[in-house]
Amino acid sequence: MHPLLPKTVMLRHKFIHVFSVGSIFFALLFVSANTTKAQTLNTGDFAVIGFNTSFNINTTAPIGPDEFAILALASIPSGAVIKITDRGWNGSAMITTNTGDGVMSWTTTATIPAGTVFKITVTAGTTPSLTITPSTYGTPAITVGWTSTSIPGANANVGDQVIIYQGSDTNPSNFVYGFNTSNSTITAAGNWQIGSTSARDSDLPPGLTNNAALDGSVAATAVAFTNNAAGYFANNFVYSGTRTGIKANLLAAIAKRANWTYTTTLTTTYDLNIGGTFFPGSNPVFTLGVLAVNQLSFSGTTTASCNVLEWRNKGENDLFQYIIETSTDGRSFTAIDSVRATGAADYIFGVPGPLLQRSYYRLKMEDRDGSFTYSNSILLLLKDNSIQLQAYPNPVTDVLNISGPGKILRIAVADINGRQVYDVNGNGTLIQKINVQHLPQGTYLVTVKTTTDSNTFKVVKQ
Repeated sequence: MHPLLPKTVMLRHKFIHVFSVGSIFFALLFVSANTTKAQTLNTGDFAVIGFNTSFNINTTAPIGPDEFAILALASIPSGAVIKITDRGWNGSAMITTNTGDGVMSWTTTATIPAGTVFKITVTAGTTPSLTITPSTYGTPAITVGWTSTSIPGANANVGDQVIIYQGSDTNPSNFVYGFNTSNSTITAAGNWQIGSTSARDSDLPPGLTNNAALDGSVAATAVAFTNNAAGYFANNFVYSGTRTGIKANLLAAIAKRANWTYTTTLTTTYDLNIGGTFFPGSNPVFTLGVLAVNQLSFSGTTTASCNVLEWRNKGENDLFQYIIETSTDGRSFTAIDSVRATGAADYIFGVPGPLLQRSYYRLKMEDRDGSFTYSNSILLLLKDNSIQLQAYPNPVTDVLNISGPGKILRIAVADINGRQVYDVNGNGTLIQKINVQHLPQGTYLVTVKTTTDSNTFKVVKQ
């Protein structure tokens, strides 16, 4: 007896069908409702990968802009409220005395794919302003500060910091990432300050992990290019290391001093543009999760009763699950279900009707460490379903008829417990009959594959 299909198959239509080489597993369960994604970020979901302060070499108006680049190291949900500041943390609260420091608040309006790079430009002054590129995922606004007209927004030659967090502007509830460039000598190089009072200084925010040696041995969520005497401090920085890996590996690479290009020369700035020297190509500039899924392909077909998604890979390593996402416009995607990674090379997933005229799909692949990467997106168009794949009569007593719009390639029957009881190659015609007289009474799952369609039917044998 041949297996139904040499792959893992999953069809969600009130029940799940899982087919693997040599065996078939069926489990009855209702399709679960979509889970609302939490808006609380994890530490390291963003990282700072570029910082230019030397635009602000003047101490009188007009004051030039500061630039910095941040990287999404995980999928960031729509509706997340993110704060970014150059204020310091004094060990118990944010330092708010300096009007040259400020805070921006950013509410995401669409899901940000892991690996996306953003360039943010802040211009301090009586009426401060900022821009973000790309602006597709929402535009941040300055909520306080950056109003000084006598000092730069970022303190060139003495240092500053960029801290990403959530919650209150004075007492954040969730620190995500920290980047410190102070040249203060009150602590050893590579460390954050203690009991900070100056705008250029900051204690290590709670919940973040530093890598004082800057050797990349820690998946750090805080980086301190500090202490001028040791040569760690600089005015302008840009990350120039690997752009491929899982979240933990990239956090470690970003915490490695050798993976940065930096200078104390105020007239030298670095290209932080997406598509530029250090962040070439288009977003997502960084590729996450490639250690988990190798050479993935993703495609789909539309049948009379469902959209069939199929993907193939050459190794999953530490992959945890595939999350199936759909969209009506190809831009804003919503998760509809998930498939646990089993080590199989091939998967099929059925999206049941009612179907839309146009449906986009993509896979979000989640590693065991929580990092994500995306497949390509595909568009499936609803076709004429006047001729449908059918199995009849139902209930059946002796002969089950199979007919459809395409030539029949294979028919398999399993009992309700998943035990395969019948498997036969198709006869190459549009109609085929199978004798089920020998089967005990009960409910069976009949899976049919044709040249144009595939489906699984619940059939009752009387």
